[in-house]
Amino acid sequence: MVGIAVRDLHMKTPSLRYRSLLGLATVLLVLLPASESRSRSPAGEMDATDAILRAHAEGRLDAETALIYRVWAALDPKRLPQAFARRPRRLRKSLTPTMLEVRSRWSELSPKTRSLLLPYLQRPTELGQEPFAYGHSYLAPAVFHDSPGGHFRIWYVTSTDDAPELVYSYGDTIPDWIHLCAEVLDHVWAVEVDSLGYLPPPADGSWYGDEDYGGDERYDVYIENLNRHFVYGYTQSEFYLQDGIPRASTSYLVLDDDYAGIYPTAGAEGLKVTAAHEFFHAVQFAYDTLEERFFMEISSTWMEDVIYDGINDYYYYIESSGSIFNHPDRSLTTFDGIYEYSACVWNHYLTERHGSDLIRQIWEGCVHDAVLNATEDALHDRSSSLIEALHEFAIWNAFTGPLADTARFYPEGDRYPQVFIPIEQIHTHWPVSVESVPLIPEPLGISYVRLDPPAGLTGLTVEVAGDPSVAWRASLLGAGSSHRVAPIAIDGFGRGQEQVTDWHDDESALLVMTPFSFTSTPVSYAYQARVDSFGPQPPVAITSLGQNYPNPAVGERTVIPFSVTGEGQVALRILTLDGRLVREFHWGRIEAGEYYGPDPDIGAWDLTNASGHRVAAGLYLYQLRVGDTVRTRKMAVLR
Repeated sequence: MVGIAVRDLHMKTPSLRYRSLLGLATVLLVLLPASESRSRSPAGEMDATDAILRAHAEGRLDAETALIYRVWAALDPKRLPQAFARRPRRLRKSLTPTMLEVRSRWSELSPKTRSLLLPYLQRPTELGQEPFAYGHSYLAPAVFHDSPGGHFRIWYVTSTDDAPELVYSYGDTIPDWIHLCAEVLDHVWAVEVDSLGYLPPPADGSWYGDEDYGGDERYDVYIENLNRHFVYGYTQSEFYLQDGIPRASTSYLVLDDDYAGIYPTAGAEGLKVTAAHEFFHAVQFAYDTLEERFFMEISSTWMEDVIYDGINDYYYYIESSGSIFNHPDRSLTTFDGIYEYSACVWNHYLTERHGSDLIRQIWEGCVHDAVLNATEDALHDRSSSLIEALHEFAIWNAFTGPLADTARFYPEGDRYPQVFIPIEQIHTHWPVSVESVPLIPEPLGISYVRLDPPAGLTGLTVEVAGDPSVAWRASLLGAGSSHRVAPIAIDGFGRGQEQVTDWHDDESALLVMTPFSFTSTPVSYAYQARVDSFGPQPPVAITSLGQNYPNPAVGERTVIPFSVTGEGQVALRILTLDGRLVREFHWGRIEAGEYYGPDPDIGAWDLTNASGHRVAAGLYLYQLRVGDTVRTRKMAVLR
């Protein structure tokens, strides 16, 4: 049996510019799913991988056991304990991130864990991989076909469940599916390597003598029945080169034998997008096998559309409930199994705005630097910067769906969903005054506020005040036919103002705020807005919202003090940190004075939700609304 000649792997040490953020991304690789799930099961039940990660996060599984179980969940579910094996399985975009995690952690794993995971790292043609006859898939000897372009050796079997349909239309003994694979893979190479200028994957033939790593330097592709694994495909890294680029590695690729059944993008189209996606992982390994996973998946999903623009498999991900359009507040570096695939629009924006060579330049920079640093350097060469690009990206993401302008922004933006804006951040009554935005964005995330001005206005003024510990960019957008963009200049204290004197009376306005820092803590901001119209504007009610006590809230109740200086309609709400409603209390119209709530009947909160159940421990927001004035603060609940 051939052993694994894997060196000790260590993450690159990025410059101090982006070190803290990259540390967060590394943690997410362990705590969050490293695979794509298209949708929840009908009952909303977690699949096996999610349940394994939850068990690890709660301390019920140690890290190595959780890793073994995650590999088994994808490739050998019958070996899982029943608590996980009976859970539903969901289609995954790629198994590459999970297998990369195994490779990157190999040197720190125990001998027992290595022995259990070793067969899943071997090629399907390798004999003697206990408990399998070969690597974890093939049950019969394989044959191969070399692609006409000379770059690929495609391995397959002619019996067992892994065999493609044995249909022969080319006048030879090669199945039609294998001919199609060769044609598609040659085209993918021609675009990614020959046309776009990326490095080819490192060749494996010259490194290992008589060992069977494909027999020669052609890139090896294995055809299996991946339908049973609920995955489109994967790219398996192998040996790190002994000279040249320090983190470049050899690899091989695994594709399905027909892309039928469970695949929304099926047949030849499923083959095409998967070959484009996974081969670009092999290309990435020519630069840095250990680069941040979020950018690997963003780049490979983007490459699908570069090569096969008409297939649009990535639409499934941007329309998902977990997508960047439904959760714009999350950091661009989020890696949770769904978000990173939908975030491929980041590369679409970069290339439409700055040219197709930009992504290659970023990958070239990744050889010796972290991806965000490499992106900053590549943008600097184009007279831009990461902070400016992220904010412009936020603007492009606002002009999608019915608001799309396919000439100025995304060419396919009319087919993208609109960004989600919480109801608490949509204003129809004026003036507007919000002390703290309800859905607080993460650094490198995006926050949107919609303002619906009354008819007949001639001007609109917006003031913002962001957390001064981070850098902000802000703009006021015309959510209508003008697609106007009015930048808001932000000073060193996080404050800025923009006044527009000729606002169209048939347009809403979108306030776009992007915090720029490299910490994991969400950052808040306040905003006010007023309009010039034919009538006088009502004054903003002055309110005060005090800190709840006790805080943290323990026991059976906590009191929220507040005061109002004028008569008005009052409501208090308890929210989760991501803006979901937990409980709402309506006070009706009250006079000026000091009050204790949020429940007007008991003058406190009994720590239950709208169904009467006690809420879980954690952080919550509480929000006071007096007329159109909103105040928000944070509290903790302990159990």
